[in-house]
Amino acid sequence: MLKSSFASSLNTGVGYYLFFIPLLWLLAAVLPLLPLWQNLERQLFDVFSVLSMPQIANSPIVIVEIDQPSISALNLQLPWPRGIYGSLVERLDAAGAAVIGLDVVFAGDSLPEEDLQLAQAISAANSVVLAADIEQSQRQQFNLVEQVNPAQQFLDAGGLPGLAIVELDGDNRLRRVPTGGTYFWQQLAASYAPQSITLDAFQSDESRWIRYLLPTQTFTYFSVYQVLQGLVPASNFRDKIVLVGLNLKTQAQPGEQPPDTFLTPVFYQEGPTTGVEVQAILASNALAQTSIQLTSGLSSYLLSLMFVSLGAASLRSWQPLASTLLALALLLAVLLVTYFLFAAFDQWYQSAAVLLSLFLFYLGRGGWANFRDYRQKQFLKSSFERYLSPQLIQQMLNDPDAVKLGGERKKLTILFTDLAGFTSLSEKLTPERVASFLNQHLDVMTRLVFQHGGTIDKFIGDSVMAFWGAPLADDQQELKACRCALAMAAAMDSLAVELGGDEFPDTAMRIGVNTGEVIVGNMGSNQRFDYTAIGDEVNLASRLEGINKLYGTSILISEAVRAGLDDELETLRIDRVIVKGQTRPVDIYTLGAMCRLRHRIESAIDYYVRREWQASRELWLKLQEEEEIAMLASVYLSRLERLQANPPDADWRGEIALEKL
Repeated sequence: MLKSSFASSLNTGVGYYLFFIPLLWLLAAVLPLLPLWQNLERQLFDVFSVLSMPQIANSPIVIVEIDQPSISALNLQLPWPRGIYGSLVERLDAAGAAVIGLDVVFAGDSLPEEDLQLAQAISAANSVVLAADIEQSQRQQFNLVEQVNPAQQFLDAGGLPGLAIVELDGDNRLRRVPTGGTYFWQQLAASYAPQSITLDAFQSDESRWIRYLLPTQTFTYFSVYQVLQGLVPASNFRDKIVLVGLNLKTQAQPGEQPPDTFLTPVFYQEGPTTGVEVQAILASNALAQTSIQLTSGLSSYLLSLMFVSLGAASLRSWQPLASTLLALALLLAVLLVTYFLFAAFDQWYQSAAVLLSLFLFYLGRGGWANFRDYRQKQFLKSSFERYLSPQLIQQMLNDPDAVKLGGERKKLTILFTDLAGFTSLSEKLTPERVASFLNQHLDVMTRLVFQHGGTIDKFIGDSVMAFWGAPLADDQQELKACRCALAMAAAMDSLAVELGGDEFPDTAMRIGVNTGEVIVGNMGSNQRFDYTAIGDEVNLASRLEGINKLYGTSILISEAVRAGLDDELETLRIDRVIVKGQTRPVDIYTLGAMCRLRHRIESAIDYYVRREWQASRELWLKLQEEEEIAMLASVYLSRLERLQANPPDADWRGEIALEKL
């Protein structure tokens, strides 16, 4: 009683809203707090970062790369003597660079003359920012963290130190603006625009994430050797921030990450981002006074509450198509709002939890509705399965209005089978043995029909009637029926051997297949009816099955079936016949082993149709030596004798009336 009352309350307005809206809101509020879920939120951040990536024209930042071409041109392996950096600073300063940033840590002393050259270049330059690092060491039971600054003489010469480190997320991706120190990129921005940028930019808020740019489409790149050899016009550096840093991305081994590179949201477009590019992006963020900020807790919760309330309200009345479209529209609305806030206002609304909550609610709501439908259908099925065929029950469950007397005209492909010699077999064996064989035979044939997408109409003793194209339309019905026929013939051979070759030496199966318009539907009385097909095309399929015994074939198909095969299966024309009970001639074909003699048989039949009796006779006499077509050849040889003695009418085109079949 309690369960019934609870289920009933979910379908009423008050109970539904009091239960589902708080549940969805709680799910959307709790998920973002889980570490595992935060990884998914970060993946969405990457997607929106790439989709909303701003294009900056005339960026004030130029990157000079320490790359493989420079190593080759200078014929020096890294680390380079510091005098080279001194020469580089001198050339960049002479070109009018506003700020020069060396993303290289010059800690400790090297050769005095090299250090002196670099110190003099720094002293003479307008503004030089030098990279600092963080070093961790183990001291007894403590981890000691120390800042590694450039050598003192470079600081005394006027170099500005800044930490060139970054903070990675748990998945080793770089997304957040580093905080808690004086950073390299801050020194660059503050030196370039001292009136508007301060060193504490972004330091007061740890919820800032990097507004990513596509590096290769934003910054201008040159190699160190190009600058040292005077290959770059000075105008490229005038009044610019020039960053010097490592770029050896092309030297990484397969599966290895290059040195001083980081995985960022643009990884799938450009591969790892170099450290110097990261510093350039951070400096660009500082100059533009922009970054991505997490939406405040209150605003985020209000948005989540609004979306889950809309979801619960829109899916209260469940209709599969309409509810699915509503759910998709709501999910799209969440994504659009997230993108709009991200792109227009630099606000990151963490919406993955809301998306999952709405999706799970959609699945749960649909699952509950489908479960109720399933229980109702199971009740109907259990009530009627002892009286109606499984196909009709399924159709009744899918479309109850279809369960009525009468039918519709449809194109079907009909298949009939019959066991040759079954009557004589029944006389030789015990009834139990015959019944066992018959049950196994019908079980195998039924499985094959179902495997090939067909519908069993009925069993007539040892015969099977099946069709394709109903209850559901099938544009490959001819091909499926013929493949089923071939599978049936092969299965019959195996079944006879399996059950005992001595008891079933002459057991074979004949199959007829035809395609055409018939009446298919529920036929019978109001008290009892069955789903079946009737019409001339059904009769023709049955006749084709029987005609096999005349030609010694196992499968015969009509011209209509052959036309629907689109040359997917090899066929062989056998004859043109008028079956008993019909007046129209029908070209008939076979499938299987006889097709290996296709060209010789077709030539013999062509001579026959053209009334070249002697030429046809000679070919059939030779073909009669082939065991599998001996009966077919005998039919034509006998027919040729009659036609030579009594030639047919002038309008004859090869057809023959089969009065007894």
